[in-house]
Amino acid sequence: MSEKKINFAIDVGGTHSRVAAQLFAGDRLERTFPVVKRAICSKGELRDLVLTQLQKYSYPIGYVVVGFAGAVLNHKKVDITNWICSPTISKQDLANWGLPEDRILFVNDMELASFGILALQQAGELNLKDTAALYTPAQKAENYFQNMLIIAPGTGLGTASVVYTEKKMEVIPSEIQHMQVPALDLQHQSIIEIMLEREPTKKYISFEDMVCGRGLQNIYSAICELEDKPVSLSAAAVARKAIYEEDEKAKTALNYFYRCAGRVAQALALCMQPYRGIFLCGDTTIANREFIPNSDFVKELHNCPVRHKLLNQFPVYMVTDPQINIKGGWWAAKNLNALREYKR
Repeated sequence: MSEKKINFAIDVGGTHSRVAAQLFAGDRLERTFPVVKRAICSKGELRDLVLTQLQKYSYPIGYVVVGFAGAVLNHKKVDITNWICSPTISKQDLANWGLPEDRILFVNDMELASFGILALQQAGELNLKDTAALYTPAQKAENYFQNMLIIAPGTGLGTASVVYTEKKMEVIPSEIQHMQVPALDLQHQSIIEIMLEREPTKKYISFEDMVCGRGLQNIYSAICELEDKPVSLSAAAVARKAIYEEDEKAKTALNYFYRCAGRVAQALALCMQPYRGIFLCGDTTIANREFIPNSDFVKELHNCPVRHKLLNQFPVYMVTDPQINIKGGWWAAKNLNALREYKR
């Protein structure tokens, strides 16, 4: 009889974190346990979440894949800048909490999302249930590049690429969102100026400053200020007003949010040439799925006169699977032996 073991997928976000387990008998999946989701904002709370989940199962631990909302250095440590005191979490910390150090894959959360796209494709589940086509090329391009691009607006803006060579696949997380955002039009220029006035220590506004929860709040309040009607709302409230109340200022703010996301996607697409697809995912994407197809995300992605024809060759999808990161963690855990080189 094959030995039973538990594989863990852990998704550590800036606002919420998720832990989920799968039971295997050898290579055969026996059971998938419910996802546990918690709002946590400190290293101690993460430790408690991990320890609580470990105590629930009596089986030995197989593999653990952990993704973090932050820049992971050498697959060994990360600073969670959205948490109290911006703590550093290391692979050794996880080992100290009882996880097997030699069987942990320590990655960025966008790597988890990329693994999740691969998992859905491999399982044949990347269909209309999980995705919606935002843009389909008129004719499928024949090209040896089969790269993919993953964009996840949320608490912050996440970006990553899946790059294929003749011999292997690599997932490359990106921090391109921290580059300076250009003014998309005169109103956007005024919004940028207001945002800089509010934060005089900043030298410029980045895409990350625009395409995040705080960014949507700031865009909306700046638009209201331009009309001499100061209003401050949460990002969720702005999105609700844009989607369900047809509030014009909120719709304009949310559209700037997605126009900026489209420009980031354009920059990465020109670099990576994602003929296999550009995938917009994450909880915010799911929450705003009614708005996105009518936004200027795709229009801004294609807004490049010199390389318009190239950008038109990349299909664009909206992923609506809420557990894409967890599924990516499970996929990576199951395939961890094949990812050994990547792990190092």
